[in-house]
Amino acid sequence: MFLLLKNFAERKFGFEEFSFWCFTLGTAFSALGPVFHYTGWLSAIAALLYGKLRYKTNLFSWPQKQKDGRTILYILLAAFIWSLIANAFGADSFSSWGRSASIPLELLIAVFLAMRLLESEETLDKFATLIIIGGIISNFYFIFITPLTLKIHGNIVSGNALGIYNILILPVFFCYALWRNKKGVSIAILLCLASMFSLLSNFSTGPWIAGLIEIIVISFCAIKNKKLSVGLLVKIVLAFFIILLVCAAQNKNISDKFTNELTQLSY
Repeated sequence: MFLLLKNFAERKFGFEEFSFWCFTLGTAFSALGPVFHYTGWLSAIAALLYGKLRYKTNLFSWPQKQKDGRTILYILLAAFIWSLIANAFGADSFSSWGRSASIPLELLIAVFLAMRLLESEETLDKFATLIIIGGIISNFYFIFITPLTLKIHGNIVSGNALGIYNILILPVFFCYALWRNKKGVSIAILLCLASMFSLLSNFSTGPWIAGLIEIIVISFCAIKNKKLSVGLLVKIVLAFFIILLVCAAQNKNISDKFTNELTQLSY
């Protein structure tokens, strides 16, 4: 973030590019803590406000020609309004209602920032690439590092939080691998497998089922649009189960976790 501010001050790039990188980095590394998330997003909004005041540019953009984009936006706006009304009936206090409303509000802000800043194929590719890099780094940290540091981020390692995080980023991995990837089949397979095993590491049936539904929907759309062949899908599934069986055979802890999860389901 300091380098971005330095380059911005030296006019190495404009306020829109500065806003894009702040938004992208803040989103990509949001799992590592609110400092990354809020610093990035607030800096992005501040840069857009600067452009509005200094150069009279648009603060937000509205999808004009994309019919599907407008439909999705209307659905998200309706969901946001509904969440405000529904939460008001069940909230214990105004502060409780405000906390619950902050989540859909953040989603709405993210939608408008994305519409404003991800307007070209180039920026979309950069955004997706950084999300994937951030997802890999975050998952590696929470899965392998935190157990060695007394689980500093226990709120993410425990429960379903890690699973929910991977549900959110799974479409980015799969859609980039199948639609945007230009580096060959092997990279597509690796990206899909990385996302699947990151989700699996949560060892919780709920996120697994949600992730499976996501994969089925994305695969159906990819096959329909000729971005994925049945043969490649079979290769990804076979590679997933072969690696899983090998890891379970080599590490008893993994097989024990699967057994515990199946035991909980049987209750």
